[in-house]
Amino acid sequence: YHDHIRPAPFIAADIETKSNTITEIGFAPSPSRALVIPFYSREAPGGNYWPTAEEEAQAWTWVTRILSEKPSIWQNGQYDLQYLSR
Repeated sequence: YHDHIRPAPFIAADIETKSNTITEIGFAPSPSRALVIPFYSREAPGGNYWPTAEEEAQAWTWVTRILSEKPSIWQNGQYDLQYLSR
């Protein structure tokens, strides 16, 4: 985060979904770097990537922090942003 996201003037963002649920959110500060925060796992019981609610809350804290600190350019933003507004 500190080496790549923080110094970038803006980020590209994209949300992936499955069955009306966010499966992951990707942030790219440049064409050659990206940070993906997962929320779904096919291997995990119940499909939740994070083993505890506290860990998932921390992941959402990072999503909120990144989106509040940087202007963002969205891939299909009108669709993606409806998921964040929930």
